[in-house]
Amino acid sequence: MGAWPLRARCAAARCPQLAAGAPRLGEARLASLDTGTVEAMLGDLAAAGLSAKTRRNIHGVLSKALADAVRWKLIAVSPAAGAERPRATRPVPKVWASAELATFLGSVEADRHAALWRFLATTGCRRGEAAGLRWSDLDLGRGLVMFASQRTLAGGQVVEGPVKTSAGARTVALDPVTVAVLRDWHRDQRAEFLRLGVRPAGGYVFTGEGGLPLWPQWITSRFRDLCDEAGLPRIGPHGLRHTAATWLIGSGASPKLIAQRLGHASPSITLGLYSHVLPGHDQAAADAFAAALAAAGAQSQGECDQGVTTDAPRAGNQQVRQGKDGCAARDSNPEPAH
Repeated sequence: MGAWPLRARCAAARCPQLAAGAPRLGEARLASLDTGTVEAMLGDLAAAGLSAKTRRNIHGVLSKALADAVRWKLIAVSPAAGAERPRATRPVPKVWASAELATFLGSVEADRHAALWRFLATTGCRRGEAAGLRWSDLDLGRGLVMFASQRTLAGGQVVEGPVKTSAGARTVALDPVTVAVLRDWHRDQRAEFLRLGVRPAGGYVFTGEGGLPLWPQWITSRFRDLCDEAGLPRIGPHGLRHTAATWLIGSGASPKLIAQRLGHASPSITLGLYSHVLPGHDQAAADAFAAALAAAGAQSQGECDQGVTTDAPRAGNQQVRQGKDGCAARDSNPEPAH
């Protein structure tokens, strides 16, 4: 049958979850399905411990199948259309504070994959994007990385294909320190290949000692061990992505720029994911505005103290008079309009 396309294989990996609804729906005839049956199935899945996100995915797959049945005129109305869609509760992303990230990066400087950990932390890329990165995707002279492919797990097997979404295909700037670390790793990697007498195909950036690309789950396992060794909370490789996003928000970067760096389809996704970070920045914005307003007021008062006059035009019948301090002031009791 040949290799399945990436997305087909990823869907196949979810089949055990999708099949969880079979006890209620598997024996039912299409014409006998109703909204109550669909909602009862979703309730059974919740009782079985499936997350809201998984139940939403199952509802979506079922809705698409039943919509096709309507289009093919097998049924008149989709029973899933009236079923209440499970509400997904988005957990607050786990992130590290700046001191924790600095501690981690300092603790892994001697690790074989120090370049990988810094790359994940500074770019905020996905684990699969780092695992699938090739040297041809990097322009170290200009300090740029192009994300175009990924290596992910589906059904217990590694699948290589394009990045998650069209927005995921992006070019991201690298900081000078990360560029230098990658240059050093490239030199060490080539020396290692020469010493071992291997010429690995693919040109992957992050490889094991034999030159093969890293297994995605190994990245997670190794990262967990390094967190334990450094005495830091476990946040997973994706936690480095969340940490990078949180820092970008803290730096005052626009949601559009952050979305572009992370490969989100729109800034609304970024804002939805990291809304918990925004209240503090809202207060900072209010304070900054108040400070700017106070500075502007002080500057205006200084000009008035120096005797600067203002030739302000009359607005309606409001009279402009010269204040005692030499500044124009509006008459507090203007003549009524006739």
